[in-house]
Amino acid sequence: MAFGVDENIGQNLCDLVNLLLMGGLPEEVNEVIYGANLLALSKKNGGIRPIAVGYTWRRLAAKCANSYAVSRLSQLLAPIQLGVGIPGGAEAAVHATRRWVTTMPEDRILVKLDFTNAFNTVRRDSLLEAVARDIPELYRFAHAAYSNRPLLRYGSNIIRSEEGTQQGDPLGPLEFCLVLQPVLVKLRSDLRIGYLDDLTLGGSKETVAADVQLIAQHSKNLGLLLNRSKCEIACHHTQVPIDDPAFQDFMNVSLEAMTLIVGCTSDTRSSRGYGRGIESN
Repeated sequence: MAFGVDENIGQNLCDLVNLLLMGGLPEEVNEVIYGANLLALSKKNGGIRPIAVGYTWRRLAAKCANSYAVSRLSQLLAPIQLGVGIPGGAEAAVHATRRWVTTMPEDRILVKLDFTNAFNTVRRDSLLEAVARDIPELYRFAHAAYSNRPLLRYGSNIIRSEEGTQQGDPLGPLEFCLVLQPVLVKLRSDLRIGYLDDLTLGGSKETVAADVQLIAQHSKNLGLLLNRSKCEIACHHTQVPIDDPAFQDFMNVSLEAMTLIVGCTSDTRSSRGYGRGIESN
């Protein structure tokens, strides 16, 4: 049995993608097409890890939007933010930090910052403001995706997506970086590297402490919170005297034991990589 193929399928797909990018669908359609199906995976240490699988047509449009936006914005984010638009950004972040550590004076410190569930907590109004500011051509598309409460389906159960970037959104990493960028450009540490939500600072104890306080203060307004129990501080000595409140609850680690970048997802594999330890020799 032969099945016919619509000769206009390419044009029809193009028209659909353009309609999505223009935010031209009704809200009742947006809450479905920008939603996702959920999977529940068991964590090794207990608990559930939800995985959202977005719908094909939205992902196709988002990939087109991301390709366009990255070509326009990578220079805006570099050289501090290496998580988007920088080929081999993860490796570049690690090598830059290693080079800095090899000439790091005795009185300098290195700090790695970790946010609590960053992509799921960043405020959506901040996200939309960042898109309007830096890539207004995509505002209608971002607004259609984030101004409503898309449906997340788990079997017969439905919940609403209300916070953070949407898991599985190819445009999500770039949008997150745009939100955080105004904070990063205010930093004054000698070493300032961002890789999506992984931040690394190096310099004098006083300067790094001031930058950590700045990040904690401004990121809170964006819906982001430092996970202090997972933040790390290191220097040439075995232990760093943590007498500054900026470093409260930070872990003291050796330079050799510090890991800069951890984790990798299918949607960010082009710009994310597995972490590597830093060695000072």
